[in-house]
Amino acid sequence: SFGAFHAIHAIATGRTRFASVLFDSVPASVARFFGRGATGTVMRWLGASRWAGATGTRAIFRSLPLPDDLPRLFLFGADDPFITAAEVDGIRRACGAASVRVYPGCGHLDVRKAHPGAYRAAVLAFFDGASLHSTLDKGHHSWKRTQ
Repeated sequence: SFGAFHAIHAIATGRTRFASVLFDSVPASVARFFGRGATGTVMRWLGASRWAGATGTRAIFRSLPLPDDLPRLFLFGADDPFITAAEVDGIRRACGAASVRVYPGCGHLDVRKAHPGAYRAAVLAFFDGASLHSTLDKGHHSWKRTQ
């Protein structure tokens, strides 16, 4: 979840090599993830400040879209309190509808527990396809994103 938040920013720098990426329940911003209270206030302030990039707190939309040739899959629970349906739609628009799956009746990091068969099938199909793509088309990847 939050590790995927940082991975999206790492991909955007172009300094790290990725063959494929699978994101399970990635929050769109730190604002909702940390909630209310002192920590939430500080994280929301950082996320909107000029230090957002250096502190890893900027919203993921600042680092999207991902490179077109990078296989990716986003998995979300429809009831995840850390990402809104509108934010999921934003990821869908930025990364392609086929890259995003939303599962009903589950929240944050609950897809694997609520839909174990569908989760396993989606993950295996993704990695099987990403592996084939990597082997046949690229060998190994090094993406450089221009901003």
